[in-house]
Amino acid sequence: MQQKVNNTAPPVLLGASDGIIILLCLLAIMTAFSTAGGTIITVTLIATFLVGITIFFAAKGEATLENEIYADAKISDTTKTIGFTKSKAFYANLGFSSELQERVIADELREKKIWRDALDTETSEADKARVKNPVQYGFWVSLSYIFGAFITVLPFYLSKDTGFAFRLSAIIGHSVLLIIGFLKARSMGANPLLGGLALALIGAACTAAVYFVSTFIQ
Repeated sequence: MQQKVNNTAPPVLLGASDGIIILLCLLAIMTAFSTAGGTIITVTLIATFLVGITIFFAAKGEATLENEIYADAKISDTTKTIGFTKSKAFYANLGFSSELQERVIADELREKKIWRDALDTETSEADKARVKNPVQYGFWVSLSYIFGAFITVLPFYLSKDTGFAFRLSAIIGHSVLLIIGFLKARSMGANPLLGGLALALIGAACTAAVYFVSTFIQ
């Protein structure tokens, strides 16, 4: 029997890693250009909430689309059009003859059966459940992004030395990325240690590249 695995991590982990990496890169740019601490806090707060709103709508749209795909795979009535299902009326409007309509619909139903069987055997209930409420899914992804970003910028509230604050932010951010990567990989059935190290290294590489490029430009 084929084991069902999660294709995506829990929503609360999806946005947090993006929030940390994006904010670390933004902080690297402003630190390299010797931006004042107050300005850094203001800019990062505005950017965090603007991107957070964008992520909400993007995640909501993704969940809505996937929900339609799951629902469409269950449809066997060709007189209805839901999601990506094409009805006889649809093909008739294209000028297909009755015989050609039947052949096309038969092929479509055959392909949908294959797709439906694949969903039932390979897709976990967690993956199906997470898209049943697109608004809730978008909310948690967006909220986790904002939380991850806030953790990263927190040292700038605690210290007026922007250089020290940035180093502390990098340590905290990459430590959290290690934990998030570990949890994401474990939830998806992958190697947790490698997942944690990979995500932390991606964050470190992005941050270092942005910092050195900004320093060179400055």
